[in-house]
Amino acid sequence: MALREYRDASGIDWKVWDVPPRFAPKRSGVDRRGTPERREAGDRRRTTPPPEWVHGWICFQTSAEKRRLCPLPPDWEDAPLERLEQYRALALPVRQTI
Repeated sequence: MALREYRDASGIDWKVWDVPPRFAPKRSGVDRRGTPERREAGDRRRTTPPPEWVHGWICFQTSAEKRRLCPLPPDWEDAPLERLEQYRALALPVRQTI
């Protein structure tokens, strides 16, 4: 995973990194842990990701915002800041959970 950091024209510091695809197929749904009481953590079966995520993406993040751009642009690691800003403008906001 590569990481870049830059400051945009507004003075906001961004971290940018790639997220490679690593989706596992859905689990069978069979609980191999024994009794239902042991299912304290809830259902953790993985779901099929949206098709655009399958080949990875880049993530843009500040202390207040996170964005995701799919598909993973092949030149993002070496792109000039102007191009990186264009990618950030295209990236969709990610709803952050607490």
